[in-house]
Amino acid sequence: MTDEGPRRVAFYLPSFERGGVERFVINVTRPMVADGFAVDLLTVRCSGTVDQLPDGVRHLDVGSPLLLEIADRVFPSHVAAGIASLPGYVEYLRSNRPMMVLSSRSIHSLSPALAWPTQTRLWSFERAIPRLSRLPPLRI
Repeated sequence: MTDEGPRRVAFYLPSFERGGVERFVINVTRPMVADGFAVDLLTVRCSGTVDQLPDGVRHLDVGSPLLLEIADRVFPSHVAAGIASLPGYVEYLRSNRPMMVLSSRSIHSLSPALAWPTQTRLWSFERAIPRLSRLPPLRI
């Protein structure tokens, strides 16, 4: 705890469907809450298994349904999610001022960068490693 309240950390995911990133978030947030962090899960599409989140983790849907519907017609779904979440995401950052936001995809890490001026640290982690078989052969 600080004088201003608990240390707040946010995880930003397009959705919370079953997968490796979701298991990671569940496993990481449990000890964070136990250590006194205020943990928020921000999603764009309120889908998936948010009921599996540990007690004390707050789930917030920051996606705008109208923007999502429009952006889904024009952009790939991961880009549409980033666009649809921008207004809610900026509002969240400015009103909650988390010390850190962890994002599961590079495209979603751009949204918080647009929400300046905040002192929030931004971290992005990729969930997939490219297959070596898809790389061109190494010529020596």
